[in-house]
Amino acid sequence: QAKNWLTQISGPNRDAILLSHAIEPETLHLLASGNHDSFLERRLDFIGQIERDFMTSEGVSLPASYSPALSPIDADIFESVN
Repeated sequence: QAKNWLTQISGPNRDAILLSHAIEPETLHLLASGNHDSFLERRLDFIGQIERDFMTSEGVSLPASYSPALSPIDADIFESVN
């Protein structure tokens, strides 16, 4: 299971391996202790930060809100109307 593998990583490359999977090393204790919701929330926040950093580095304007939301136009509804 991935959880077992992740929580057992050790050695000098541990942090690099975790970061390559978008896991902040300091949040691994949440996964190990069974606090899955908090772990996933923190990981989602971290992935969002990675995305924002990339967008900024590419000169892309950041969205007004970082919360997931429906797109202004639902393509499925738009197609069925036309």
